[in-house]
Amino acid sequence: FVTKTNTDSMNRLINNGDNIVVLDYCKMKPTDLQTSDIIIVKLDNEFKIEQLRITDSKVYLEPNSFHEGFETIIMTKEEFEDVQILGKVVYTYRQFDDTIF
Repeated sequence: FVTKTNTDSMNRLINNGDNIVVLDYCKMKPTDLQTSDIIIVKLDNEFKIEQLRITDSKVYLEPNSFHEGFETIIMTKEEFEDVQILGKVVYTYRQFDDTIF
């Protein structure tokens, strides 16, 4: 699916307002997620775009922003199994307003 971003949490890679193409997690195997993947999750009724980092015992959902104030979310692998994952970002693009030319 394609959606438009509404956050600066990943603005080193994806700008606020960019369109992202997301591979639906329902069509993936859990092993398809790897460290450095950018994923969309739903936590506390809020959608988040974060970069995934997996270690032997922990999972980190990390922002990649020029702005301060975004914090890394740290959880156990067991806790991560309960997180609602919407998908993995596979492409991003920006549509320019052609009315200005």
